[in-house]
Amino acid sequence: MLVNTTRFLGYDKNEDGELVINEEQAELVRRVFSEYFEGKNYNSIAKGLIKDGIKTETGNI
Repeated sequence: MLVNTTRFLGYDKNEDGELVINEEQAELVRRVFSEYFEGKNYNSIAKGLIKDGIKTETGNI
């Protein structure tokens, strides 16, 4: 299976090209999913991330 990992939040590739969990990023992914399952929409989640100074994969806030 091919997976684009250029900006694949929560995972990195190891020296063998296998996906491995990036724990620091995975914490953020868990937060986003948790807030979504609590009923927040994407705009509300994004505002919370911005408020907390969380940067995007490209370095933007």
